[in-house]
Amino acid sequence: METLVLLSTAGAGKTQLMVSFVECAREQGLVPGGIFWVTAYGNKEEVLSSFVGLVQSLLQCSLPEQDKRCTRAVVCSLGRALEKVEGRWLLCVDSADNAHTAAISET
Repeated sequence: METLVLLSTAGAGKTQLMVSFVECAREQGLVPGGIFWVTAYGNKEEVLSSFVGLVQSLLQCSLPEQDKRCTRAVVCSLGRALEKVEGRWLLCVDSADNAHTAAISET
C-alpha cells in the first residue's frame, strides 16, 4: 500500500490539488478499484459517521448500531471492506487536520 499525505496551512489549495490528482488518476485508469472520498471535518461523531457511510457503501449493508459508535470497529470494517475491492483504489480523506481525525487514525 502506498500513502501520500498533503500537509499545509488552511487555504493553501490542498483539496484542489487532490481533486486534480484524482481527475488525472481516473482519466489514466490508475485506480480501477475506485476512488473514495471522505470529508473529515466536524466533531468526532461527524467524522466517524463519514467513515461509517463509506464502509456501508462498500459492503452494501448496514453496520450494527454499536459498531457505528466504536472507532476501532469502524476502522477495522473499513480495512476489511477495502481488502475486498478489486484493483488499485484511492482513498482521499479531506480536511483531516483536526484532533478528531487524529484520534480516529490512531485507533
